[in-house]
This record gives sequence, C-alpha cells and structure tokens, in this order.
Amino acid sequence: MQKTISELSPVLIAIMGGALCTVFSLSPLFIPVLGFLLSYFAALPLYMVGFGWGKSNGAIACLVPFLLFFLALGPNQAGLFAIMNVIPTILIVHLSLRQNSDQQWYPLGHVISWLVAVVIVVVSAALIIASANNIDVMAGIQNWINSILEPGIISETSSANIIPFSLGIIGASWIIVNMVNAVVAIKLLANFKLNLRPPLSLADWHVPNYWDIPLIIGILIFIAPHLPINFGLSENFVIIGKTIVSLSSIPLFIIGLHVIYLWLMQFKNSRFLFNVIVVIAFFLVWPALLIVGLGVLEPWYGLRQRVGQKHIQDL
Repeated sequence: MQKTISELSPVLIAIMGGALCTVFSLSPLFIPVLGFLLSYFAALPLYMVGFGWGKSNGAIACLVPFLLFFLALGPNQAGLFAIMNVIPTILIVHLSLRQNSDQQWYPLGHVISWLVAVVIVVVSAALIIASANNIDVMAGIQNWINSILEPGIISETSSANIIPFSLGIIGASWIIVNMVNAVVAIKLLANFKLNLRPPLSLADWHVPNYWDIPLIIGILIFIAPHLPINFGLSENFVIIGKTIVSLSSIPLFIIGLHVIYLWLMQFKNSRFLFNVIVVIAFFLVWPALLIVGLGVLEPWYGLRQRVGQKHIQDL
C-alpha cells in the first residue's frame, strides 16, 4: 500500500483527500447515524495530506472541499466550513511541521496552546466589539439554543448557567475535535511510514506552564460583578471571563494528565490505567476538574519532577 500511494502524484493525493473530506462532511445528510460520526473526522483526510505530503499539498487539499462547498451550498456554508476545518488544519499542520534551530519538532502541546490563545483573543475581541455596540450576546445565544432545541428540554436555571460558558464550550470542542483528527492522522501515517513528522512521544505533550495565570484572570473577570466594588462590567465581559476559564482548562488538563501518566508508570499496565482515567474524565465532570487542578498545581510545586524523576529526560 505504501508503494502504491507513493507512486501517485502529491497533487492527485491532495485532491482525493479534499474530495474524501467533502464526503465525510456531507455524510450526515445521507447516513444519519454513521454519517454523524464520520463528520467528526471530516478534517482527517486534510491532516493526512498535510502531515504526509507537506504544507503546500495540505493547502490544496483544503481548497478542494472549500470550493465544492462554495459552488454547491454558497458562501455562508463555505465560510463555516473554512472556520471549522480549513483554518485549523492549515494552522495546526504549519505549526506541527516546524523545527527549531536544534532540529527539534514543535510539541503538539504548544500547538494546542496556540489554538487556545487564538480562540480566546478572537472571542474576547468579538465580545468587546459587541459590548461597545450594545449587542446582547446572551440573548442571541439563548435564541440560537431555542432554535435548535425543543422548548422545555433545558430549564431556565440550567440555561442561565450554561449560556455564559457556551462560547468557551464551543471553542473547546473545536480545538479538541481538530487535535484528535491531527493525532489520528499522525498515527496512521506513521503506521505506513508516510509521516513527515516523527511518531508522537511523551515530549510532544509538553504544554507551557503559564496557563494558570489566564485561568485566574478569567475567574476574576466573571466574579467581578459579584464583588462589593462595582466595576461596571457588562454581561459580555462575564462571558469573556467564563470563556477564558473554559479554554484555559484544556492545556491545564493536558498538564494534569502528564502528571498522572508519569505517576502511573510505576505500576503494571500503566498505559491501560491511563486510558481508563482519560475516558472517565471525558464523561464525568469531577474527575476532569481534579485533573485540571493538578495542572494548576504543577508549575507551583513541580509535580512532574516529583512523581517522575526517572523519566525527567522525557519532559
């Protein structure tokens, strides 16, 4: 298979990858259940082209479905597709294929940090502009939720608690889905020895230790209206604070998982135990929050060094 693929023109592979991405994206229209699952991996062919045949061919692969969406469904759907798939693919592939002066690859943990920072800046700027123009973002989100869900599914109390976090949740989902696609693409290409970047290692999940600071800033912003001193912040600024908290939790979660992984290496079946913890954390809130808490404590107490001295060279 490797020989057959390598004999094809890179441009042809890019076009095929773009066409497959289009099929995955539109599959829910034709295969309701399976298609919904495939749509989550719509960007996978784009990442495989980028990580296997380079940035230029990856860009060509991204252009194919964008043009098909533009011609078939119009500029609005094409723009949404670009935001969901094209822009993150180009950004992640570009950053992931970078090397520093020592020929070391850019860690995926740093790529995730970049994505989180970009989403925080974009959402915050949009909300500040909306606030300056007296636009009620919370009412707009409420109307959007009402348009896609039947009345009564979410109580008014739950809705009031969820809405301020909704932009952060959407941004976090966007980052997670794209990073899952990127990781799967790298692993598949490595299996066929078609990868431009080496297989993933523990060092790839190294995340900068400064994400506790944005988390604290976000908490201060969204509790400011409840303090005795009136700062005059609008509801949009509360959404900014909760968005920062939601998104900052992603790199902190990875740092916390890094601590747990190093601690589990002293046990048999450590990889199995680690996978179980990850699955539980994705389905239950409290384990995830505890892992984020480990991520917050790590830069202050050096937890990774304490629990994984013999693996320090991998950090």
